[in-house]
Amino acid sequence: MNGPESATPRSDLPPQIRHAPGLTVSAAEAALLARAFAGQPEIFVEREFRSGYSGAVVLLVSPGAGQAQVVVKLGPPGDLRREYAAYRQFVEKSAPQNTARLQNEPIFAPDGQLALLSYTFAGGDPRLPTRSLHAYYDSRGAQATAVVLDRVFRIYGRQWWANNRPRKFVLAEQYDRLLPVHLKLKPVPPGGEGLVDLDRRPDERGRPARSSARPNHPAV
Repeated sequence: MNGPESATPRSDLPPQIRHAPGLTVSAAEAALLARAFAGQPEIFVEREFRSGYSGAVVLLVSPGAGQAQVVVKLGPPGDLRREYAAYRQFVEKSAPQNTARLQNEPIFAPDGQLALLSYTFAGGDPRLPTRSLHAYYDSRGAQATAVVLDRVFRIYGRQWWANNRPRKFVLAEQYDRLLPVHLKLKPVPPGGEGLVDLDRRPDERGRPARSSARPNHPAV
């Protein structure tokens, strides 16, 4: 007998994986996607980004209605493990919040041949197509790509790459308002008593020091 409970998606079932026409998802990739989006009734793979020479596959995934899109990277476990460690060490604490951010630790296939990382999607207008920088370079050329990179560095440089100071230095935490006294100077008239020639003071063995031949130095 079918009741209301039968129409409710079960969270313990793997999500149904759908994808846009022309895309292919291997069985190993589908298994990792199911683990990454466990609890979702279905996910939709919208597009694949070209990933360069690393051999990784980068996908734009929609988990469901009302949820933000996610960028998923599938590739060799060693590469993704190093990428995760580098992100935690160099990027996580200094990157602005409006950049793509790593969501979870890597997920590894049981046979150790594939791994998955997921990032937040920092795309702009969802009505406009999103492409990788590699694809943009292929279609627009080097000059247009250089303009895009220049914009990225100018916008985020002061917030991210220029944020290289290990700590903020507060002068009052390191020094008192009155610095310690090393010498007390008292002016004396020329030829007055108590005149000390600093250049002719005896050295630590009591021997007379040589004069520096500075006839116009001030007397103290």
